Amino acid sequence: YGMLSLGATWFGQAEIVCELEPQCFTPEPPVDSAVLKIKRCPNQLGVEERALWTLIRGVMNQRRKNLLNGLKSLGGFVPRTGATWSEVLELVGISGQCRGETLSLDQFAAIVRAAGFAENDETAGA
Repeated sequence: YGMLSLGATWFGQAEIVCELEPQCFTPEPPVDSAVLKIKRCPNQLGVEERALWTLIRGVMNQRRKNLLNGLKSLGGFVPRTGATWSEVLELVGISGQCRGETLSLDQFAAIVRAAGFAENDETAGA
């Protein structure tokens, strides 16, 4: 996963409309491309949006760090529950040794919920 795929998943259900070959562009990129249609769906993850994206951006911007080290380097963004990030990860059953890009949006949401950032909590985020 990356920021783009997580964002598409957050906003709705993505569907490939058509695929584009490199010859459609100048200069030709070394990859194939696709046009996506995103059907907007309401947030049903039960988490506060600002907290979720603070956590995702912080972890994804440090791809060489494992998840636990990425969480620890978020500065003032700490679990509201008083737990450590290690305890939050243990609670949701996610290894701190994995990398952020291996997590799905649902897994990031589980971390945010376990850290005490529920939906409509206006003071969440950093």
